[in-house]
Amino acid sequence: MEDNADERQLSLLLDQTLWMSRSMNFADEKLLTGQLQETKDKGKCRRRKSLSDKSDFPLYWKVVKVERLENPGLWNQYNHRREMIYHSHGYTYFRPIVKLPGSSGPVQTTESVPRESPLRRQIYPFEANEHYLFHGTKQENIKNIMNTGLDSRLTSDKAMLGQGIYFAESPTKADQYTDNKHQRTSGEKTMVLVRVVLGNPFINTSSDPDKFKRPPCKRCFKDLCSCDHPHHFDSVIDDAGRIFREFVVYDGSMCYPEYFITYNRV
Repeated sequence: MEDNADERQLSLLLDQTLWMSRSMNFADEKLLTGQLQETKDKGKCRRRKSLSDKSDFPLYWKVVKVERLENPGLWNQYNHRREMIYHSHGYTYFRPIVKLPGSSGPVQTTESVPRESPLRRQIYPFEANEHYLFHGTKQENIKNIMNTGLDSRLTSDKAMLGQGIYFAESPTKADQYTDNKHQRTSGEKTMVLVRVVLGNPFINTSSDPDKFKRPPCKRCFKDLCSCDHPHHFDSVIDDAGRIFREFVVYDGSMCYPEYFITYNRV
């Protein structure tokens, strides 16, 4: 009976298709807009200074439009990687983020969405630790992301957790990366709501973490280990008591940039 259940679950992961629609219906757009503000409010950082640039962030955003990406090539690559993560765990459920040692709580983007909503039904938080997370980027990068996805090779190796692709459960954090932190600008901005497979993440609780090139070894906790241990974590979560948690993957196939949210700061 258990084997049959595993086969059915694997079939669900493999057979899930991308809804090929060029625009969202009103109900879905309203839901996503509501999630954006609710997640922002839950971050408890409204009108709070950023530690990095001391900028004062707005209370609200006015969403101009929400677009869903239709890129079958990127989707198939992501869907295959998600299945491989599930397979590597023996087709069993992953421990929820909230129950991992060092974790400060559940992923707020998932917690804030009702279980019966389309956004919640389309992800697999138990089977693959798959969650929707926010990613902020400058406007000039949007077309490239739509065409080729997010690529860790184009990121800085000086970032806090190394050369990876960074996400946040708080859109306030993502908003910080949509323009120059030394010269904030007005006008339309775009952040991305991304599907991310976290699998079995390493929880960083250090105030001075290593700069990884890939997720660390499960035994020595180094990315370039010499202990001959074949198993590494799948991703990294920074949970060291900073204002915002950050979630990092080091392979672009572990994330799919699905919703592009154009907005104005108010």
